[in-house]
Amino acid sequence: MPLEVNSVSDMLQLEVLDLANPRVDEHIHHYFLGRAQLPIERIIAAVHRSKNPSRPLQLRESLEGSQAQAQIDFECTYEAYDTDAVSPAGSSPQREKYHSTLSASPHSSPGGKPKRQTSDMGTLGILSVRIIAAYNLINADTGILGDVSDPYTTVRLESQSEKQRKRTHTINNDLNPKWNSSPFLFPVQHAEDQLILEVYDEDMMGSDDFLGRMRIPLYRIIHGRANQPVRIRDQLQ
Repeated sequence: MPLEVNSVSDMLQLEVLDLANPRVDEHIHHYFLGRAQLPIERIIAAVHRSKNPSRPLQLRESLEGSQAQAQIDFECTYEAYDTDAVSPAGSSPQREKYHSTLSASPHSSPGGKPKRQTSDMGTLGILSVRIIAAYNLINADTGILGDVSDPYTTVRLESQSEKQRKRTHTINNDLNPKWNSSPFLFPVQHAEDQLILEVYDEDMMGSDDFLGRMRIPLYRIIHGRANQPVRIRDQLQ
């Protein structure tokens, strides 16, 4: 179950409930079996101490509020975004090749079977996007002594505002950059939405130069196999 971390001071909270025969929402507290809370800072610190940070952390926590000395076993992983900064748009479009990986995760029931979440937001699932690489980008810099484009990529859903877009780190002087980014997570609320990827050349002295854009209809991902990465390589417009 992917969760996006917006603050290291946040808490991961797990609650165990007996929902064998819930009548209405206000009676759910009668079936409460215990709660575990884990500071996000503690998870991040454990990842940093690990010899293999990509392996899941195996955790066992006591359940507060339990009448018995109940405990819960679970595992989690943590991957930081490259950066959340954004930069303004620039100039004219060009055509280059671009590479990314996407996968969609429907919300799951306790038994592990996918189901649609019936929250107020009507979320269909979570889209996970990794930016892999780009090829044959144009040079928007001087070209003198190897001074070529310094590319980065922004990612957002069409239904989101520019302020909600995420971005990779910048790779200096490279027309064939390989980001291999950590996953960017997006809650999907509309099957007809589109994923928008834009590549820019970062400039220190002026506005960043626009190098190309790709639009990917989400229905191609949503109606595929859940939790299976889809490798995409296409021309930038």
